[in-house]
Amino acid sequence: MIKTRNRLIIIIVAVAIVISAVTIVAIALAGNHSALVESRVQWNQIAYYANTRFLKYEGIVQSLELKSIKPDRIDGSSYEFWLDESGTQKYIVSEGGQFFVNGHETIDVSNPFIPVFDFDGSEIEAGGAYIRDRMEKRGIETRVLDLQILSQIERVGINAKKLITVLLGKAIYPDFVNSDSTTFTYYINGDKDDPLVVDENGAVSDSIHIVFDSDLDSELKLSEAELRRKEQIGICKFLRAEAIRDGLIDENAPRIILTTEPYSEEAIIQQMTELFQPYHSVDEAVAAFMDQGIYPDLVYGSGTTLVEYWLDDEGHQALMIRKEGGGLYYLQDGEIVFYTQVS
Repeated sequence: MIKTRNRLIIIIVAVAIVISAVTIVAIALAGNHSALVESRVQWNQIAYYANTRFLKYEGIVQSLELKSIKPDRIDGSSYEFWLDESGTQKYIVSEGGQFFVNGHETIDVSNPFIPVFDFDGSEIEAGGAYIRDRMEKRGIETRVLDLQILSQIERVGINAKKLITVLLGKAIYPDFVNSDSTTFTYYINGDKDDPLVVDENGAVSDSIHIVFDSDLDSELKLSEAELRRKEQIGICKFLRAEAIRDGLIDENAPRIILTTEPYSEEAIIQQMTELFQPYHSVDEAVAAFMDQGIYPDLVYGSGTTLVEYWLDDEGHQALMIRKEGGGLYYLQDGEIVFYTQVS
C-alpha cells in the first residue's frame, strides 16, 4: 500500500515537472510574445496616436514603452499591443500604418481622423452614444473635462478635430456623440446641466464660447526667425510651430535647457551627453521630450535626418541631432560650433 502510494506521488511529481517543462518551452517558442506586460494600452491612447501626425510608428512604440506599455508581440516592424490577455482585441503599430483588430475584423486607424469609439463591436446608436459611460462600464479609466483645461485650449486656439484629439490624449472622452460623429458633448466637471457642445464651428457652453478658426490647417504662421532659418536650409518641417497651431502645446511650452554662460565647450558637451544618457536611441529621446511638451523646432535633411531644438525663441543657440549616427551639434545662429557623439 505504501509502495503504491509512493509510486502515485512520484507519478504526480513527474507529471508536474513535465507540465512545467512544456510551459517553459512554450514561452521560449513564443519568443516575441512579452511574458510580462507592465501595462496595457488604453482606448484613449489608440485614439490619440491615430489622430496625431508628428510621430512615426517607431516613435509611437517608444512613447508607449516610456509609459510602461510594452508590445505583447513583435513581428519584424509590426508591434502588437493587446487590450486583453488573449489578444482578441489588439492595437497594431507598423511601418504600414496603425490598425485595430477585433476578432477577425481589422480596422485601419491611421489618418485621417477616426473617432475610435465603436471598437467594442457595437455601432453608435441611431440617436447617438454615451461614450464616457460606455468606457467606464468597460473598466476603462476616464477623466472629466474641467475649466482649467478649457482655459488652456481657449488660449491657444484649436479646431474641432484637434480639440477632440488633445482631450483623448488626456483620457477625456466625450460624454455623448451624435450618430454621425459630427457633434461631441462634454459635461464640464461631470455636470449634465453644464454641457460643452463641440462641432465644426466651435465649442460652446453657458460659460465658454470658443470659435474655431477656419484657417488652422492652412500655411503655418512662422516667426521672422523661423522664416530666416527656412531661407538658410530650404525644405523643412516646423514641428514646434505645428504643435502650437494644433493646440498640442502652447507658445510658452518648455525648451531644452543648456547652461552656456560662462561659455565652456567641455561643460556644454557634458550637458548634451547627459541629456541622452537615459535613452537607448535618438528616436526614444525625441519621443520622451515630446511627452514633456518639448518639440523640435525643425526637422530637415536629405539622406540624413537632422532634428533641431532651439534654446531660445530666436534660434541664436540650438542643439541639433543627426538621427543616423547619433551626432550632437551645438549651433550658434545656425552655424555648427562643435559636436560630439551619443555614447
